[in-house]
Amino acid sequence: MKIFNQMRFISFIAVLLIFFLPEGIFASSYDSGSICSGDIFVNVNSTARARASGFSFLALSDDASALFYNPSGLPTIRIGTLYFDYGICAQEPSSNESRGAFIFPFEDFSFGAGFYRKNSDSSVDENVLILGAGYRLTQGTEGSFLSIGANVRVNSLLLEDPDGCEICPFNGSDTGVSGDAGIMVRPLPMVSISYLLDNINERQYETGLEPVVYRRSSRWGMSVFWKDTLVISWERYGRKGTDCDNFGFIMRSSVPLEMMAGFYREKVTGGLRWTGRRFNIGLSFSPLEDSGIYTAVALEFFLETKDREK
Repeated sequence: MKIFNQMRFISFIAVLLIFFLPEGIFASSYDSGSICSGDIFVNVNSTARARASGFSFLALSDDASALFYNPSGLPTIRIGTLYFDYGICAQEPSSNESRGAFIFPFEDFSFGAGFYRKNSDSSVDENVLILGAGYRLTQGTEGSFLSIGANVRVNSLLLEDPDGCEICPFNGSDTGVSGDAGIMVRPLPMVSISYLLDNINERQYETGLEPVVYRRSSRWGMSVFWKDTLVISWERYGRKGTDCDNFGFIMRSSVPLEMMAGFYREKVTGGLRWTGRRFNIGLSFSPLEDSGIYTAVALEFFLETKDREK
């Protein structure tokens, strides 16, 4: 009873923080756009499963991609996991991005290390090294919990003149340090709520032509579960005076197979994910802002062979 009362009080405070924070505090540039776009670092957290579910993955974040998307979800991982995904832009095959991570779980604490790399047709490539950790503060009954998480990212832009000019201003690099911090609360087994502050250290980067600001953003979301079969999610990100809502669902069958779909910016996303005892493999499709299709594949490999907790 004491644990239940603590969970109820903490959940109440978390809901107040998530839904009543003044939206003008955090300027947002969160953009689930294309790897073909000229924006910088906006796709670091756009993992394959998040894209397939319409970027409404914040309050779920129950796989190794949580290192990139929401580190407060890392404590849900109970098995050492290797993660890799790869995405490609249909109309620009030479534009691609990849991520890799290794998650080390402990009893109430999980640690992760990974990288993100974006190659593009332009003169600017992106490289990110990331270290993250999540801690389960409170464990209630029937799967309820409260967790926090954060990561530190070393963001690097590699500037290279496409014509090979060694003295052009394109050549060189620009590096900065930032990170994300989030909270996740599951007051009941069927409800999860989460908040994330993305890119805490807002910074200007040189891109060879003109400086580009990688801005801070904030996101919050909710997921509702039904019998380990259906997950319905909502996620919101906002600019000062502007909000945008994403919706998605994940349906699990006994095959075992996950069917994912989502809706964001008046566009529909989708994907499939096969879940096994030794590894998971997923495929996602999402439309790009300008036209075309972004395709991504993700692979998780578990260091132990056993059924995973959902």
